Amino acid sequence: MKPIVRPTAEAPTESIEFVPKRELDRAQQENERLREQSERLQKENEHLKKEAERLRRELEAALRAGKRQAAPSFAGQPKSQSAAPRPQTRPPLWPAGVPSHPSARG
Repeated sequence: MKPIVRPTAEAPTESIEFVPKRELDRAQQENERLREQSERLQKENEHLKKEAERLRRELEAALRAGKRQAAPSFAGQPKSQSAAPRPQTRPPLWPAGVPSHPSARG
């Protein structure tokens, strides 16, 4: 059995408490398992951070490329007949053939 020193709040002096070997071995095994798990999770965390950064850069590049993309061109057949003229939305201010500026009228 190994002694374990645990300070107590009521007495300033140290006391030695003995823990059964089986309990000590179990605690050490759990401690080692948790340490290995912590290391594994830290490595996985670093890997995932690198992957996220790579994907972020890839997304930014794709967005930049999308902004530079040209407008689609029309690839269909041209219309055989032109469309009818659009109706005039308001009457002209001066009839055709009449000068628009008052000084030009004479």
